[in-house]
Amino acid sequence: MKMRRAAAAIMVCTSLAGCVTAGPDGVATYAIHKKVVSGEKTFIGNFWKLAPDCSSAGVPQIYVLTPPKHGKLVFVNEKRFPAAARGDYKKCRTVKVDMMVGYYTPNPGYVGEDDLKFRMSAQDGRIGDAAVKIDVLK
Repeated sequence: MKMRRAAAAIMVCTSLAGCVTAGPDGVATYAIHKKVVSGEKTFIGNFWKLAPDCSSAGVPQIYVLTPPKHGKLVFVNEKRFPAAARGDYKKCRTVKVDMMVGYYTPNPGYVGEDDLKFRMSAQDGRIGDAAVKIDVLK
């Protein structure tokens, strides 16, 4: 029986260069820092799972562990390019696939810090958390 291999990209966003640690449950936690403008909807990241032929191998589940205190976090299913696909999946960067996309919108007029945390699950045993620190600017 031939086993079909799929890759799950845990997180893709402009500030992924942050630190990766393991939480008490052993799940990798990605530390992300974003700067946003008060009241404006801002992209946080996108999450996908690819099959070797570049088709979507499903959409990861997202669970909000700690919601933001000074804004709203939403995840929507969108078709986008997996621009940060790596390795054997680099060829897939030009193919739009279904993925979960996260957006944060700070409360209008709020200026200061906000924090949130969520978990991505590829439903095949791969799990990752994202701890996001947000600086809300005027």
